[in-house]
Amino acid sequence: RRGERSPLKGLFSLRDLSPELRTLAWAGVLLWLGSAASHSFIMQLFFAHKFHVSQYEVRWVMVLHRLTIVAPLMLVGHLRIRDLRTAYMVAVIGEGLSLIGATVMPTFVTSAAVWLLHDFIGGGIWVPVQHTLIQRFSRDESRGLDVSKALALMALGGAAGPYLAGLTASILIDLPFAISGVLMLLSIVPMFGLEEKSTRP
Repeated sequence: RRGERSPLKGLFSLRDLSPELRTLAWAGVLLWLGSAASHSFIMQLFFAHKFHVSQYEVRWVMVLHRLTIVAPLMLVGHLRIRDLRTAYMVAVIGEGLSLIGATVMPTFVTSAAVWLLHDFIGGGIWVPVQHTLIQRFSRDESRGLDVSKALALMALGGAAGPYLAGLTASILIDLPFAISGVLMLLSIVPMFGLEEKSTRP
Protein backbone atom coordinates (compact mmCIF):
# COMPACT_ATOMS: atom_id res chain seq x y z
CA ARG A 1 0.00 0.00 0.00
CA ARG A 2 1.08 3.58 -0.55
CA GLY A 3 3.23 4.78 2.31
CA GLU A 4 3.89 1.27 3.63
CA ARG A 5 7.21 -0.53 3.65
CA SER A 6 7.62 -4.22 3.02
CA PRO A 7 9.91 -6.05 5.49
CA LEU A 8 13.22 -6.92 3.84
CA LYS A 9 12.84 -10.63 4.53
CA GLY A 10 9.44 -10.51 2.86
CA LEU A 11 11.08 -9.52 -0.42
CA PHE A 12 12.61 -13.00 -0.70
CA SER A 13 9.56 -14.96 0.41
CA LEU A 14 6.98 -16.42 -1.94
CA ARG A 15 4.63 -17.55 0.81
CA ASP A 16 2.56 -14.40 0.67
CA LEU A 17 1.85 -14.83 -3.04
CA SER A 18 -1.42 -16.43 -4.07
CA PRO A 19 -1.21 -20.18 -4.80
CA GLU A 20 -2.10 -19.46 -8.43
CA LEU A 21 0.70 -16.93 -8.81
CA ARG A 22 3.21 -19.30 -7.23
CA THR A 23 2.15 -21.99 -9.70
CA LEU A 24 2.48 -19.57 -12.61
CA ALA A 25 5.88 -18.38 -11.38
CA TRP A 26 7.34 -21.88 -11.01
CA ALA A 27 6.03 -22.77 -14.46
CA GLY A 28 7.69 -19.57 -15.66
CA VAL A 29 11.04 -20.65 -14.24
CA LEU A 30 11.11 -23.63 -16.60
CA LEU A 31 9.70 -21.56 -19.44
CA TRP A 32 12.27 -18.78 -19.08
CA LEU A 33 15.06 -21.31 -18.64
CA GLY A 34 14.04 -22.97 -21.88
CA SER A 35 13.57 -19.68 -23.68
CA ALA A 36 16.95 -18.32 -22.58
CA ALA A 37 18.68 -21.53 -23.63
CA SER A 38 17.73 -20.77 -27.24
CA HIS A 39 17.39 -16.98 -27.11
CA SER A 40 20.92 -16.07 -26.16
CA PHE A 41 24.18 -16.00 -28.08
CA ILE A 42 23.29 -19.45 -29.43
CA MET A 43 20.66 -18.12 -31.84
CA GLN A 44 23.24 -16.85 -34.31
CA LEU A 45 25.76 -19.62 -33.66
CA PHE A 46 23.21 -22.36 -34.32
CA PHE A 47 22.59 -21.29 -37.90
CA ALA A 48 26.18 -20.27 -38.59
CA HIS A 49 27.71 -23.51 -37.26
CA LYS A 50 25.06 -25.99 -38.37
CA PHE A 51 24.57 -24.71 -41.92
CA HIS A 52 27.81 -22.71 -42.43
CA VAL A 53 25.91 -19.64 -43.58
CA SER A 54 27.28 -16.10 -43.60
CA GLN A 55 26.65 -13.36 -41.07
CA TYR A 56 24.61 -11.63 -43.76
CA GLU A 57 22.17 -14.55 -43.96
CA VAL A 58 21.97 -14.92 -40.19
CA ARG A 59 21.27 -11.20 -39.91
CA TRP A 60 18.07 -11.51 -41.91
CA VAL A 61 16.89 -14.42 -39.80
CA MET A 62 17.35 -12.25 -36.70
CA VAL A 63 15.46 -9.35 -38.32
CA LEU A 64 12.57 -11.65 -39.22
CA HIS A 65 12.71 -13.11 -35.72
CA ARG A 66 11.82 -9.74 -34.21
CA LEU A 67 9.19 -9.00 -36.86
CA THR A 68 7.31 -12.28 -36.48
CA ILE A 69 6.29 -11.45 -32.92
CA VAL A 70 4.75 -8.09 -33.85
CA ALA A 71 1.56 -9.32 -35.53
CA PRO A 72 0.46 -11.78 -32.82
CA LEU A 73 1.26 -9.23 -30.08
CA MET A 74 -0.93 -6.68 -31.86
CA LEU A 75 -3.77 -9.10 -32.58
CA VAL A 76 -3.98 -11.33 -29.50
CA GLY A 77 -5.75 -8.69 -27.43
CA HIS A 78 -8.55 -8.60 -29.98
CA LEU A 79 -9.13 -12.36 -29.99
CA ARG A 80 -12.02 -13.85 -28.05
CA ILE A 81 -9.88 -16.01 -25.77
CA ARG A 82 -12.13 -17.27 -23.01
CA ASP A 83 -9.76 -19.72 -21.34
CA LEU A 84 -6.45 -17.94 -20.86
CA ARG A 85 -4.79 -20.96 -19.28
CA THR A 86 -5.49 -23.15 -22.30
CA ALA A 87 -4.40 -20.45 -24.73
CA TYR A 88 -1.16 -20.06 -22.79
CA MET A 89 -0.48 -23.80 -22.77
CA VAL A 90 -1.23 -24.27 -26.47
CA ALA A 91 1.03 -21.35 -27.42
CA VAL A 92 3.89 -22.66 -25.27
CA ILE A 93 3.50 -26.11 -26.85
CA GLY A 94 3.59 -24.51 -30.30
CA GLU A 95 6.81 -22.67 -29.50
CA GLY A 96 8.45 -25.73 -27.95
CA LEU A 97 7.67 -27.90 -30.97
CA SER A 98 8.90 -25.21 -33.35
CA LEU A 99 12.26 -25.01 -31.59
CA ILE A 100 12.66 -28.78 -31.60
CA GLY A 101 11.54 -28.96 -35.22
CA ALA A 102 14.22 -26.50 -36.31
CA THR A 103 16.92 -28.95 -35.25
CA VAL A 104 15.70 -31.75 -37.54
CA MET A 105 15.22 -29.71 -40.70
CA PRO A 106 17.85 -30.59 -43.34
CA THR A 107 18.53 -27.15 -44.84
CA PHE A 108 19.10 -23.60 -43.63
CA VAL A 109 15.91 -22.31 -45.26
CA THR A 110 13.63 -25.01 -43.86
CA SER A 111 15.22 -24.85 -40.41
CA ALA A 112 14.96 -21.07 -40.26
CA ALA A 113 11.35 -21.18 -41.49
CA VAL A 114 10.30 -23.64 -38.80
CA TRP A 115 12.26 -21.76 -36.15
CA LEU A 116 10.67 -18.44 -37.12
CA LEU A 117 7.24 -19.88 -36.35
CA HIS A 118 8.03 -19.99 -32.63
CA ASP A 119 7.03 -16.39 -31.91
CA PHE A 120 4.22 -16.21 -34.45
CA ILE A 121 2.39 -19.19 -32.92
CA GLY A 122 4.05 -19.12 -29.51
CA GLY A 123 5.72 -16.17 -27.81
CA GLY A 124 3.51 -13.56 -29.42
CA ILE A 125 0.56 -15.25 -27.71
CA TRP A 126 1.83 -16.67 -24.42
CA VAL A 127 3.79 -13.56 -23.39
CA PRO A 128 0.77 -11.23 -23.13
CA VAL A 129 -1.38 -14.03 -21.69
CA GLN A 130 1.26 -14.78 -19.06
CA HIS A 131 1.46 -11.12 -18.08
CA THR A 132 -2.33 -10.95 -17.88
CA LEU A 133 -2.44 -13.98 -15.58
CA ILE A 134 0.33 -12.55 -13.40
CA GLN A 135 -1.75 -9.41 -12.94
CA ARG A 136 -4.92 -11.40 -12.34
CA PHE A 137 -3.36 -13.56 -9.63
CA SER A 138 -1.65 -10.64 -7.87
CA ARG A 139 -3.26 -9.00 -4.86
CA ASP A 140 -4.82 -5.58 -5.35
CA GLU A 141 -3.14 -4.19 -2.26
CA SER A 142 0.38 -5.32 -3.28
CA ARG A 143 0.21 -5.75 -7.04
CA GLY A 144 3.60 -4.24 -7.83
CA LEU A 145 5.37 -6.36 -5.23
CA ASP A 146 3.63 -9.56 -6.34
CA VAL A 147 4.37 -8.94 -10.02
CA SER A 148 8.01 -8.15 -9.25
CA LYS A 149 8.46 -11.31 -7.16
CA ALA A 150 6.97 -13.52 -9.86
CA LEU A 151 9.08 -11.97 -12.61
CA ALA A 152 12.21 -12.11 -10.44
CA LEU A 153 11.76 -15.84 -9.91
CA MET A 154 11.27 -16.39 -13.63
CA ALA A 155 14.34 -14.28 -14.39
CA LEU A 156 16.44 -16.59 -12.22
CA GLY A 157 15.47 -19.43 -14.53
CA GLY A 158 16.36 -17.27 -17.52
CA ALA A 159 19.78 -16.49 -16.07
CA ALA A 160 20.74 -20.17 -16.24
CA GLY A 161 19.68 -20.48 -19.89
CA PRO A 162 22.85 -19.16 -21.58
CA TYR A 163 25.00 -21.36 -19.33
CA LEU A 164 22.93 -24.38 -20.34
CA ALA A 165 23.27 -23.40 -23.99
CA GLY A 166 27.05 -23.13 -23.78
CA LEU A 167 27.32 -26.39 -21.90
CA THR A 168 25.29 -28.40 -24.40
CA ALA A 169 26.33 -26.69 -27.65
CA SER A 170 29.86 -27.96 -27.17
CA ILE A 171 28.43 -31.49 -27.37
CA LEU A 172 26.06 -30.93 -30.30
CA ILE A 173 24.98 -27.59 -31.76
CA ASP A 174 21.36 -28.82 -31.98
CA LEU A 175 21.09 -29.48 -28.24
CA PRO A 176 20.38 -25.95 -26.98
CA PHE A 177 17.35 -25.58 -29.27
CA ALA A 178 16.15 -29.13 -28.61
CA ILE A 179 16.53 -28.78 -24.83
CA SER A 180 14.89 -25.38 -24.99
CA GLY A 181 11.83 -26.88 -26.64
CA VAL A 182 11.65 -29.78 -24.20
CA LEU A 183 11.87 -27.45 -21.20
CA MET A 184 9.09 -25.33 -22.63
CA LEU A 185 6.90 -28.38 -23.06
CA LEU A 186 7.62 -29.44 -19.47
CA SER A 187 6.76 -25.96 -18.22
CA ILE A 188 3.07 -26.45 -18.99
CA VAL A 189 2.77 -29.31 -16.48
CA PRO A 190 2.37 -27.02 -13.41
CA MET A 191 -0.29 -25.06 -15.31
CA PHE A 192 -2.71 -27.96 -14.96
CA GLY A 193 -2.89 -26.99 -11.30
CA LEU A 194 -4.47 -23.62 -12.07
CA GLU A 195 -8.17 -23.32 -11.43
CA GLU A 196 -10.72 -21.84 -13.79
CA LYS A 197 -10.05 -18.45 -12.26
CA SER A 198 -7.91 -17.96 -15.35
CA THR A 199 -11.07 -17.89 -17.49
CA ARG A 200 -12.23 -14.54 -18.72
CA PRO A 201 -15.70 -13.40 -17.54
